[in-house]
Amino acid sequence: MGALGAPGWSLGILLGAMVIVGSWISTWIYVRWANHHYDARLETLKKETAR
Repeated sequence: MGALGAPGWSLGILLGAMVIVGSWISTWIYVRWANHHYDARLETLKKETAR
């Protein structure tokens, strides 16, 4: 982890930054999925059970 990946950047710092960016991306993907699929299906189920 102490090996230099780029000038002034250790491999550990680069991997840590990648974990942070990866978590942002996976959260963004989940939120888009939930808004488009999960919420729409939930509304359909609410309407069906209200009848």
